[in-house]
Amino acid sequence: MRRLSNGATLIVDAGMGQILRFGEAWPGEPGELLNTFAYWPPPDQDPAWIGQGAPERLMVLPNGDLLALGRRYWMLIQTSAGKIRWVQPWTGQRRPPNRKQRLMAMAEEDPAIRPLRRFRLLQNLDSLALQKLLEQLEPVAVAAGEWVIKPEDGSGTLYFLREGEVAIRRSLEDAPLVTLKPGDCFGELPLVLGETYPAGFQAVTALSLWQLKRSRYKQWVTHTGEVGPLLREQAFTRKALLAQYQSDQLQSRMDRVKAQLVARRLEALPLFEGFDAGLLEDLALNLRPLAYMPGQQIFGEGESGDTLYVVARGKVGVYLEGQSEALSQLEQGQVFGEMALLDQAPRTASVRSEGYCQLYELERAALETIWAREPRLQQRLQALAASRREGLAGARQTLVADVATPVPLKAEVTALARVRPARVYALSRLHEQVFCLDESGDIAWASSALAKLYRPARLSVAPDCLWVADTGHDRVLSLTLAEGHLSSSPQLALSQPQSAVATPDGRLLIADTGNARLLIADAEGQVAWEYATPHEIMSPVYAEATLKGTVLFCDRELQMVFEIDLLSEGIVWSHGSLLEAGDGPGCLNEPGCARRLANGGTLIADTGNHRLLLFSPVGTLMRTFEGSMDMPLLRPFHIELLANGEILVYPEAQDAVIRLGLGGQPIWRAQLPR
Repeated sequence: MRRLSNGATLIVDAGMGQILRFGEAWPGEPGELLNTFAYWPPPDQDPAWIGQGAPERLMVLPNGDLLALGRRYWMLIQTSAGKIRWVQPWTGQRRPPNRKQRLMAMAEEDPAIRPLRRFRLLQNLDSLALQKLLEQLEPVAVAAGEWVIKPEDGSGTLYFLREGEVAIRRSLEDAPLVTLKPGDCFGELPLVLGETYPAGFQAVTALSLWQLKRSRYKQWVTHTGEVGPLLREQAFTRKALLAQYQSDQLQSRMDRVKAQLVARRLEALPLFEGFDAGLLEDLALNLRPLAYMPGQQIFGEGESGDTLYVVARGKVGVYLEGQSEALSQLEQGQVFGEMALLDQAPRTASVRSEGYCQLYELERAALETIWAREPRLQQRLQALAASRREGLAGARQTLVADVATPVPLKAEVTALARVRPARVYALSRLHEQVFCLDESGDIAWASSALAKLYRPARLSVAPDCLWVADTGHDRVLSLTLAEGHLSSSPQLALSQPQSAVATPDGRLLIADTGNARLLIADAEGQVAWEYATPHEIMSPVYAEATLKGTVLFCDRELQMVFEIDLLSEGIVWSHGSLLEAGDGPGCLNEPGCARRLANGGTLIADTGNHRLLLFSPVGTLMRTFEGSMDMPLLRPFHIELLANGEILVYPEAQDAVIRLGLGGQPIWRAQLPR
């Protein structure tokens, strides 16, 4: 007896050679008898099976069919239809012949059947099965351009392509979905699934084919059981391909209709006046609709920009740094963002939504394609940019430069113990600035405007400077320790770097997260070492070089911390469970930082688990630090080591610094100004 996944129950009566199928049973009630049929002895049985008992072993397949295995035969039973799909001899040989045996058997087989082994569907069949197939095949020649199978044809003939190419397409006007080559077969959908092809098969070149008609196909497949699953898989694959094509075609038509509606709105704007309707439709197809809530920033002054925006609904305000009121407002039909796009320079102002608004965004590549066809578009954008530059220049001159003396900033400090005087450097993601403060919270300096940061990720303290991973600008830069002035910025092709740490020999080790690599470069931007795929690396967020010639790095996607040898690039130590986040033994959750201590131990910021993990020099977990009730370690992201052995911890989601004493207990916390 077997219970199927749909709730039905099968009872196999081997003594009577019958199968009974009952429907789903309710508690306390028997299931209804759906059908019963005799499966043994099978019809048209081989004389060798006469007198053999019914199958001794049964296996329920995922689709509900039964695979029955006897001593000298095996059979496939379709229980839902109450019929036997096939019966074949069973040799008892479970292990397939090895490659040498197969090659020897192929060398001895009839040369006439060797061309059939070119077909993937037939490669693993034995010589007897191929011989039977060859007897059923009929040669066919088709001229180039002719249909082998027309769209919606359900006649059901299986074709084997010997020579030439066949294109699957819906009509003569449509581009081919797939091109079939010699060794492919087609025509299986009506035979296997009983469905017609929504597309046809057309000869690209003159074809030489074999065809297997429906009546002969059934006879062949019945005696060759291993072909059926392969054909079924191919049928479902091609059915899915055609369904995706139909969906894409429908989406394409919908996109074209939407583009026509948008094009009608564009042609009413002065910027696009007099342009060809087809060009405006192509332009509309490349527009990406965006929506913003009131007061939301669209882009900021100083950001890189290579997109143009069109206001579709609502208003946006243009702001200069230091201004609380909008310099100007742009309404429906107006464009902005053209200056940075044309000049390939940072944005000259910030733009925010003044209420709920909808925009269209157009990228540089699409715009350049359009103005190559219509030069007037580029000319009009250049004229608009020139007039706006004059307005911006005048507005900047009117800004009051000598504002009142700034109110001294001070961090909010909580001290649980007396701390030694020490300078603390902290990165504020809110202000996008670096601050230097003392133990009382007084801020000695903030980084200068020349070092304008955008979405900075991490600050690292070096002996002679501060290194900042300026993620939003795809760069790293150094600031002076004394005043926070911009010192240098190596010219490197980076993408969203997450850390930049000085190496013991004075170079720079960078976690280039967007490019999924680590690299070591000098001050001039010359790359001396790179670590990327095919090594185990996906999303490195922090890396530092150790004194013993290794690199310690954290990979957030892999949920691992690795230590690799600089020369061999082999892994010498690791911690975490690959691709599995967790808080149990040996697991990490979004590790953010790993520091090598002076005694050879390792301290890991296990960001997602809100803790620090301390390992001995031999890799044994010694202690776990989670802070205290007053000062919990919420998502610790970065660690700095002070000369006196104390530790600074920087939470990921807060503009704060927590200082841990020599025993790992929190003793001091500074909240940066909001």
